[in-house]
This record gives sequence, structure tokens and C-alpha cells, in this order.
Amino acid sequence: MLVARYVSMVWIFSAGMWLLLAVALARAFRGLGDTGTHARQAAFGLLAMLLLAMPLYFRPHEEIQGGEDPGAYVNAAATFARTGHLTHTDPLLSKIPEADRAAFLYGHALFHETKDACLWVKDLHTAEIGPWFQPAYSVLLSLPLKFLPSWCALYGAPFLTLLAAVALMAVGTQMLGRRRGGALAVMFFLLNPLVLWNGRSPRAEWGAVLFFWLGLALILRAWRSPGERRIADFTFGALCMMVAPFFHITAWFGVLPVVVVLLVKTALGRRLFMLIVPILAVGLLGFLVHVEQVTDCYGLLSSLKPLMQHPTLIAVMATLLLLALLVQCRRLVPAAGPALPLADREPNCFAAALWLALLAAGLAIWVGRDAQGHLPWLPHYLVNYFSLTNLRGLALLVSRTVLLVALAGWAAWLFRRGAHADLRLGLAAALLPGLLLTGWMNNYMMESRRMLLYPAPIIALCLAALVLWFWERRGVGGRAVAAALSLFVLGAMWRGRTHLATQVDQRGLYHACAQIAAPIQRAHGWLLGEYSQLSAPLEHLFGIPTLAMDTDYHAALAPVAERAWAQLMATNPRRACFFMTPFQPPHSEYFTFTLEQRVPYRGPLLVRELGELPRRIKDQRVTLSLYRMALRSAEPAAREHLEFPHLFAPDAGNVGLRGFANLRAESWPVRGLALPAKTGVQVALAGGAPTLTGDTLYFIFNGPFFPGNPPRVHTGTDGVDQISWLYLADNWWVLRIHGPAMRLERSLRVFSPTDAVLTDVLLHRNGTTISLATAWQAKDLISKPLAPVRARWTLPSAAFTLPAPRTAEGELFLYAAAPEAVGPTMPVRVTGRGATNVPPVNFATGAPHWQIFRAAEIGFTPTNPVVTLTTDRPWRHKIPGFPPELGLLLIYAVATE
Repeated sequence: MLVARYVSMVWIFSAGMWLLLAVALARAFRGLGDTGTHARQAAFGLLAMLLLAMPLYFRPHEEIQGGEDPGAYVNAAATFARTGHLTHTDPLLSKIPEADRAAFLYGHALFHETKDACLWVKDLHTAEIGPWFQPAYSVLLSLPLKFLPSWCALYGAPFLTLLAAVALMAVGTQMLGRRRGGALAVMFFLLNPLVLWNGRSPRAEWGAVLFFWLGLALILRAWRSPGERRIADFTFGALCMMVAPFFHITAWFGVLPVVVVLLVKTALGRRLFMLIVPILAVGLLGFLVHVEQVTDCYGLLSSLKPLMQHPTLIAVMATLLLLALLVQCRRLVPAAGPALPLADREPNCFAAALWLALLAAGLAIWVGRDAQGHLPWLPHYLVNYFSLTNLRGLALLVSRTVLLVALAGWAAWLFRRGAHADLRLGLAAALLPGLLLTGWMNNYMMESRRMLLYPAPIIALCLAALVLWFWERRGVGGRAVAAALSLFVLGAMWRGRTHLATQVDQRGLYHACAQIAAPIQRAHGWLLGEYSQLSAPLEHLFGIPTLAMDTDYHAALAPVAERAWAQLMATNPRRACFFMTPFQPPHSEYFTFTLEQRVPYRGPLLVRELGELPRRIKDQRVTLSLYRMALRSAEPAAREHLEFPHLFAPDAGNVGLRGFANLRAESWPVRGLALPAKTGVQVALAGGAPTLTGDTLYFIFNGPFFPGNPPRVHTGTDGVDQISWLYLADNWWVLRIHGPAMRLERSLRVFSPTDAVLTDVLLHRNGTTISLATAWQAKDLISKPLAPVRARWTLPSAAFTLPAPRTAEGELFLYAAAPEAVGPTMPVRVTGRGATNVPPVNFATGAPHWQIFRAAEIGFTPTNPVVTLTTDRPWRHKIPGFPPELGLLLIYAVATE
């Protein structure tokens, strides 16, 4: 690629943008003195407002996960800072055989080839990684991040927001002719809940806001100055405006109307504004090169093809336009003469006529919109780029009252008396398209970033214009009304929205990732992650070579990823390799895992709601577990420091799983005999009073017991050889009774210290397990709901890896449910890998229940720690989102010794 040929081109572009910003801000700040205010007073006032705003804004949301726009911008900025390139060869993906690389890609259907939705795979054959979204925001931050810690990327958005407030102050000062007007605009801008929420989150729109409004401020300063004395202001302003679309494409909705207004002004005598033509040409050419060479995330090239089918006609029209402008510049009034004298003499009439025409056009467009604000009467290749502003969503964000007051402020600004009425009319006409075409919103917090470029600054300017109009009335009454109106507007803005200021999304996530990253960085290791969204910051922000198994979408490719990573470890035996997961402890036939550390993370998150202003805040709770990996062939299983009973609870992870479907969370009822606290209950057994010879009884309880105070079972016989208690999971307990030759009574007395439920009594004899609870009467049974637990459907042929018991007495407990649609039972063969002649087990359908298997009998051994579940009669269903055939719903698996 063209950009990637130069070693530090990213840093050069970043330095160029910062230099342009510095010069433009300095010139815009000097423009504050044009209103008769001393520069020192303006500096002190602006500095005071920014200092007061910093405690509000310098509390950034820690949105650093992959798969989301904010995290993509932050992570890409750190990678650009580290590599100096927009594209680079992924150090680990390039080592994976090309046929296996798809197993490490982000599998969401809305995304193409990408590892984590932060950077995209440009070429899978060469493992070249680069941006898909417009990278200007990340490029801008890359140079500072080269010298600063990566966490500083979170403060990029607050810093750019405060700089945008400086630009807006310059615009307000030029537009209203008073420094006080600019200060009011800054106040209403920075205290807008919409701005405050998004000003603490990485948004590419902030770069567009800053460069567009800063460029507009300098152009307005050149407009207000007679003659051609402001060529530097105009040039830097036009350059800033041309940079804005590189941050976000919607900046063109403001840039192009501004260009049209400047061309009209050029035709009326301001020859200085003729400079906009070459600057626009350079900007458009650069943007087209950017779209072709870097990224075309909005599909512009395909949409421009119909427009470019007649290049001769376009060239002729452009030539005629340039000739007309040149002729007008030579014929009309000298540049130092009055600009648009009709508007200066009759501003109200001129404005009224202009806005009646614009209003009629706006109503016609509004009537022709569809349900999502699009304009279906446009050519098909343009429909997706034009969407009307979602006024209902904007009203929810800032209140209808504020919108109505802002509308009155628009009129107060537009019909304001005084000089430069042509400036106000031209500026209003230039800003209107962007205001109307901001776009639709469904997610009012994530998509509210669309309101930053035009609606939020324009609302602030309009409110400032109305307050200033009252302030300039004679007497104390006008100023009192202005002050009361300001307080009223701020109160209306924040009514019911204070949580947008107090809430900090995902607070503490960066610190949690830093704790995980520290041991990997010390060992100069490689990382395999089981969740690409959380693996992204470890790779980009902390510079750890990383691959991720995106198990949410690529469950079927998990075996491919495990095998490929095992080959990578085998060819790099001296490299420390780690595994990170937020899910269940991993087990694999390829690796052993030694726990390095666990980092619990608990952070708040504002729950997004479609079509409504979100108000509910939930605590995200996740435990990040880091394991050091070793190849199983080189590391004996005994060194895994395993503890038994060993619980496997299927989560969203897929390491060691084969043939599992989607995750499901549900509250399952437990059905059995009630055991009141401290009360003995006679429990009947099926089959009379059997004599047990080397057999085992299992009593399955659900209750809040303590290890030292379990229920007591009176067997009524002396043949008991061993009694032991096992805790399985979630208040599930099992009592094992083994005897060489014990004879049971017809009923046993069970005494429980707390309220509990006896769900089953199982007898294991001659390789099979049968239930002795069939003698229980339905009238004696109760059904008790349990807390929601996660479970996963198995496919007709499924397998999972679990540490196998190392003794002949080891057991495998399965807590699973079979679908009722297949009949009263579902035959399932539960075996170890390679085991033969193991008869199927008939799982009763309906509610989940426990089944018990002797590990040695089913071939589940440390040398074959894989359990296979084969269903000969699967459930054929039509539930969307699941495979067409399913077996058991597995909730827990427990291995014991």
C-alpha cells in the first residue's frame, strides 16, 4: 500500500495535524481581540472555564474492548504509535498456516476478516493488518502515545473536547460580535449532557468537530475583515475544514455547503475566497486517495462509480464554473467594497425570504423521508448516505424545552441587527444541511455521537444568541432575564440526566488488563485469548503478541485453533506462552494449564436501550484468569496441581469442547422430597430391601449445608464400609455409601440440619446406575426454583476435556437435561475416547437430573481425558439460532477420585 511504504508516515501525518491545530488555535485565539476585548482578559476567562470543565471531563470511560468503535480507536492509536505504520504484518498470525488462520478471526456476521474489530486483515495470505474505519483520530493520537503511557489514549477525547470548546468560543465571538457570546456558547456546549457523555469516550467525531469549527472560526474572521488582509486566516481555516472529513465522513455535510457559500461570496467580490477552490480540490483529491489506498469503510468508491461514468461532462462543468468565477472576480466590486449590500441594508427581509424558501424545501424533504429518516427518492447508490436528524432522539438527550429555546435563539441570531448580516445568513445556510442530515439513532448513547458535529454546537450557539439578546437590553431587568434563562435552560438539560455526568462506563477495566499483562510482559511471552474483545487491549495497548479464539462465533473452529497453537508452541519451545479467559477453567488434550493469576473485575455499565434514554446501570462482573501453557506431551498431567472433585460448568468458552452449541441461561426447577430443617423424614426406596454387595448408593441433595454439618442417613444395617460427602456445585451435595454386604431397609430415615431437598437416590451396580426414587409418591414431591445457571446444548456427537480421576474409584457426575420432544427418554452413550462396548444411558427427559458413571468403566482415564457424548436419537427442532439437531443440555460435569 502507498502509505505503508514510508517508515514513519503515521507520525509525520500526526505531527502535521498537531502543527496545523496549534497554528489555527493561536490565530483563532487572537481573533477574540477583534471584538474589543483585551487578549489577556480573553485568555483568563477561557482558561477559567476550561479549568472548571476539567474535573467533569477528565474522568474518561474506559471503553478499550475490541468489537466496539471507541475501543477500536484507542487500540489502533496505540498500535500506530508502536509501529509507525497504518499496516503491519501480524507477528503471530503470520506464523500460523494460512489454512488455519480463519480460526483466529473475529466471527461476528457484521464484520469481515478481522482479529478483534480494531484492525482489519487486509490480506490473509500475508497476514497484513490495517485499519478499516477512518484512522485519522487514531493517527492524531499516535504521536503523543509514542512518548506517553498507553492509558493516556483515554484522555484524548476529553482533551479534544476542550479544544473544540475553544474553537466554538471563537465562532461564537465572530458570529455574535461579542466575546460574551462566545463564552456563553462554551458554557452551553460543555454543560450539555450529550457533550459531557461523549466527551469522555473515544469518538472519531471529536476530531471532525475540532477541525471543522476551528476552520470555520478562521474563515469567519477573514470574512469580517475588510479587503484581503486575512489570507493566512482563510488559508489555515480552509485547510482545517478539509481535514475534518478524514475523521468522519459526515463533515462533508458542513464543508461542502460552506464552500458553496464562499463561492457565492467570491462571485460578489471577495476575491480572497477564491482560494477555496484549489484547497477544496486538494482536499477532495486527498480524500479520494485515502478512500482508495487506506480504507473505504463507507463504500464510497462503489457509490461514486455511477457519478464518474461521464468524466467529460464533469470536466466541462468544472471548467465553466471556474471561468465564471474568474470573470466575476474581475468585473464586480473591488474586494475592499461592501459585501452583499442588500443584506446589510435589509437584513430582516432578506433573511425572511431566504428562510421561507429553505423552510419549504425542508418540509418537502421531511415529508419524503422513510421510517428511519432516509430519503428513498434519491438514487439507490446515495440513499444510505443521507438520513434526516432524529429529532425525537435529540429531544430525549437534551430535552424538548432546550430545543424550543434554541429555535428561538436561532431567530434571535438570524435577525440580529448590526453589521455583517451577510455573514449570519451565509453561516446559517451553510450549517443547515449538516443540522438536518445528522442521521437517525436507535441506540441513544452509542449513536448519540452523531449529534456532536452539528446539533450540539449549533444548539450552544443559538442558546448563547438568545441569552445575549436579553443581556443587551437596557437596564437590570434584561440581565436578570438572561441569567434566569441560562439557569432555566441548564436545569431543563439536566433534569433526569444527571447519571450521564456521574456514570463512568467500565471503570477499572484498564487496570485489570494491566494486571493480566504484567507477567506476560516480564516473560516476553505470547498470549492466546479466548475472548477477542478482551484480548484486543492486551495486544494493542500493552504490545503483547496475541491471537484470540473468538468462541462466541467460531465454536466449530476451536479444535483448529488449539491444534494450530500447539504447532506454534512446538516450533517455538523457548517462548513463554499464556492463555487468558473470562470463562470456565480451560482443559485441553493439547495443553496443560498452570494458573498464573486471577483478576476479578467489577465495573459499572450504562445499559443501552433502543429508542429510549438509558437509565439503568449494572455492574459488570468478570474474572480474568491467566494461565501459563505447556504442551501436554512435554508436561505430565500430574503437574497440573488438580483438585478433586473437579467441576466443569460450560460457559461461553470453547477450549477443549467439540460439538457444543450456543450458551443458554435459565432457572431450572429442582424436584424431590422436602427435608424440613431438623426434622427426620422417612424415605421409601424402590425394589424392597436390596442387599448391596460391593455396590454404592448415592443420595443427591440440594441445600445450603456446611461441610461439617451435612444431613444424616440412617441405613439400619451394619454392612456399611464407607460414607463420604462430596460437594458438587451450587448447593448440590452427594452422600456416597459403600458396603461390602449391606442390607437396606424398605425406607431410610433422613435428618437434615437445614431446609433442603432430596432429589434422587441412585444405586450403581454392575456398570449401570439405576434410580431407587421411583417409589416416591407424586403427592410427596415438591418443585423448587433455582437461580439461573448457564448451560449448553450438545450436538449429536459432542466431546469435552476434563481432568480424569487417577484412581480406579473415580467417578464422573453429569447434571443434564434431555428435551421432552424426543419421548420419555433419550439414549446417550457416555464414553471416554476410544472406549468400546459401553451401553447407552437412557436419560429421562424433562427437568435436569444427575447421572453417575464409573470413570474406569467408560474409559475416562488420565491418558484419555476426553468425554464423548453420542446421541443416536437427537432432537430435531426448528428453533432459530441453533443447529437443527441437538442432544443433551449439559449444565455440570464433575470428576471425582
